[in-house]
Amino acid sequence: MTIQYKNFSITFSPEGKALAELVSRTLGENMSRITAFFGLDGIDHCQKIILYPTAEEYKAHTEKFTEYYSWMIGDTYDGNINLLSLDRCREAQGHENMTDEDYIKLILHEFTHICQQQINPNANGVIWFWEALAQNLSGQTNADIELTCTPKELSEDYINLPGNYAISCKLGRYMLQSFPHERIMEYVRYPEKLMEDTPTILSEARNSERSGK
Repeated sequence: MTIQYKNFSITFSPEGKALAELVSRTLGENMSRITAFFGLDGIDHCQKIILYPTAEEYKAHTEKFTEYYSWMIGDTYDGNINLLSLDRCREAQGHENMTDEDYIKLILHEFTHICQQQINPNANGVIWFWEALAQNLSGQTNADIELTCTPKELSEDYINLPGNYAISCKLGRYMLQSFPHERIMEYVRYPEKLMEDTPTILSEARNSERSGK
């Protein structure tokens, strides 16, 4: 079934009504904060959100766009927000202890991707940055990790980089604390500029890490 709201619609199975209400409240309370970060008055269309009741259905969706991994629980590959239901998330690799609060952050993570896509959908070579913003703007956290990766690994092999999300979270936190907002938005608009600057950003973040700043 589908419920239509002013700015978004949610499609879910009958047993997923309570989860759909959680999604609705989360977006209602946070949409304006995240769109404001990107300088948007709002999203330019009625956002479609789909809650998948089984891992098999979510996997079938995902495989239309990319290789499926057992840790995958949410995406925006088709311009919609696609989420595995909370109970099924807890059966996915690495998400066994997911709480309601974690799920709320997942919703906001994917909505952040939607906002960034609206400005420039090109994520080639800068997936790490997309994840950096999505994690930090949603309030997600990761265990601390040493920034030992190379710029090439970060830009060209992010999906296979050990600790990739933790690296993104740490780099994003550094950038948001250290760079003016205008510079962050320049990278959102011009990912090719970010690719040029990635070695310097990584080096600066390492230096900051060593100095304890």
